Amino acid sequence: MGKFSYYCKLTDLYKKENTINQNLITLMNLTLISRKKHYIFVFFVFLLSLVSCEKFDNGKEPINPTTDEAKITSFILKKELNPQLKADITAEIDDKEKIITLVIDYDVTSTLFTPTITLSDETTISPDASQQIDGLKQNKYTVTRKDASKEYSVKFLINQPLSLISLNVNGAKAWYNEVDDKYYTSIHEKKWSDKAIIAPYGTGIQKVLFDGVEIDPTQPSTIIDLKKEHTLRIEKGGSYLEKTIVARGLPIFVIDANFKNINNIPEKNEARKEVEISVYDGKKDGKYTVEKLYAGIKRRGGWTSSEYNGHEKLPYSIEFWDKDTKLEKDTTLFGLRKDGDWILDACATDYIRTRNRISTDIWNDIARLPYKNAEPKARPGTRGKFVELFFNGKYHGMYCITEKVDRNQLNLDMENGYLYKAKDWDVGTRFKYYYSLPNDGDENWIMDSELGWQTKYPKPNFKWTPLVDLTKFIVDNNGDTFKNGIVSRFDIDNLVDFFLFINLIGGTDNISKNSYVGFYNLASTNNKEKLGFYTAWDLDATFGREYDHSRVNNDTNIYGLKWGKQISGEIINHLILKAVQTNAGDINSKIKSRWTELRQKEFKQENLMARFYDYQKRLENSGAYQREIDAWQGGDETRPLTPELEYINSWLTSRLSYLDNYIQNWDSHLKEF
Repeated sequence: MGKFSYYCKLTDLYKKENTINQNLITLMNLTLISRKKHYIFVFFVFLLSLVSCEKFDNGKEPINPTTDEAKITSFILKKELNPQLKADITAEIDDKEKIITLVIDYDVTSTLFTPTITLSDETTISPDASQQIDGLKQNKYTVTRKDASKEYSVKFLINQPLSLISLNVNGAKAWYNEVDDKYYTSIHEKKWSDKAIIAPYGTGIQKVLFDGVEIDPTQPSTIIDLKKEHTLRIEKGGSYLEKTIVARGLPIFVIDANFKNINNIPEKNEARKEVEISVYDGKKDGKYTVEKLYAGIKRRGGWTSSEYNGHEKLPYSIEFWDKDTKLEKDTTLFGLRKDGDWILDACATDYIRTRNRISTDIWNDIARLPYKNAEPKARPGTRGKFVELFFNGKYHGMYCITEKVDRNQLNLDMENGYLYKAKDWDVGTRFKYYYSLPNDGDENWIMDSELGWQTKYPKPNFKWTPLVDLTKFIVDNNGDTFKNGIVSRFDIDNLVDFFLFINLIGGTDNISKNSYVGFYNLASTNNKEKLGFYTAWDLDATFGREYDHSRVNNDTNIYGLKWGKQISGEIINHLILKAVQTNAGDINSKIKSRWTELRQKEFKQENLMARFYDYQKRLENSGAYQREIDAWQGGDETRPLTPELEYINSWLTSRLSYLDNYIQNWDSHLKEF
């Protein structure tokens, strides 16, 4: 069989399978192959499809009978008439559907074209064949022969180049890191074991492959491994692009700065430097993903940011700004509060990075605020979310983005609310002595330490009167005078919660330092709303560890009242001490009953350890903890989670047994104080 005979038989088969439509698909799929060869091939197949092979005989030329139909036999955009084109473009004509299809390059400079049209014999066309047409509008032609007419529609298709513009995973936008040319995606923990929807967005994409397997970008296709890199490949004809996908089980926190080194972030007492922040979160299909937020950043903290603490990984304070005015701008992250001030907690003093977060979660669950009826949404402590931080495209470890303890968190009255922070083991923060009283407008009240009290609200018009009056009363009074007066100045239920909580977690650094004293509304007619209260802060030196990493074995301290068997003035909180000594507000009975109540649930050992195991599972299964170790390995910066959790569990067993026995026999121990 000759070649032409073979093509005719093939063409007959194409006709049965509606090959004119197939020819159009072929044209679209192969546009990136050599244009000349492709168009010759397609046009050749198209011509063959019009030939009647039944009249082929022994290699003779086939007969092409004259048609009686009105037809457009060719439709060409010639470069000589259309200088915006790179070459002539011959249309695909579907006579069955009456559609003329033209494939135009995406970068054509004008969409106005002058066609060259060929018609069947004795056929007329309207509008005129030489009339210019606009590719952005609907164009139709009517052809007529012997009173029979047909209407053709002109369809323009764009020959788009293959490109990848963005990537979504489970509906959440991935972050493209220009530094390492990789896409980073956050996958929410509830979807770690589910097949993910991997959807690349771009131009010219005909096929998508993930790790070499073709996938449907509209359907769940494959489980993404959080501990290894993956390959995404998009194809169009013979062209392809490949990118690396890196999945994270935690949100991705990106800081971009015009200064290269993260060590150039200002000290805590210096002015903030400008940065741009983006957050990529897989929760709720990327609901909490935000890009290009404007902010100011500086270091924060005391010991944790000191050059003497031995840690290179430092905490930071972030203030979101309006880009133009640089005024503070309230911003919501991860569904937490809406505020301008946020903390990036490095958690570097804690081997397992979770003590502060877990301790604060417990405090939020148990703490009672005296004004709760007036402000049911007030929170006694902060909330936070672990993230993986990148600075100028470089991985910088695992951080906890955290709310601040401030007026907004506690919902203090804007005009008559007050908040003070205990910065150090000062005689004033322990309510032992007072002298050198502060003046309104002074930011700090310092006696025998470098820090002492610091006013937090209101600012900038600092007022010390509420705290000075409370301190004077505690220091100057004893016995019944103290007993009867303190209950109208400080909330005893809150004091009980604070005392038991600090003793549960072994908060060696929190019984007076690293705490807040606040007043909701001193102008209220409701006395409960005027009472002072405690809230906890900076709880990483807990659950068997001191601030310098050292272990607290055989912990027999009653924090706030005694250190070991000897009363120590450096450890005692004299507000708690005098309240217990005088049984103000029946505090001794409340300590025993509240401890019994909390031990049934919040202070139950298995429930306490469940919090640690839950974080361990999330951090290990997401791969975040291993990346943290890899980023900050060496010395005591990081240790495996399991051995430390075993130590915490052992410490808790001993600590809870000691406290159970001590509080059960509370009355017999009162003489120690």
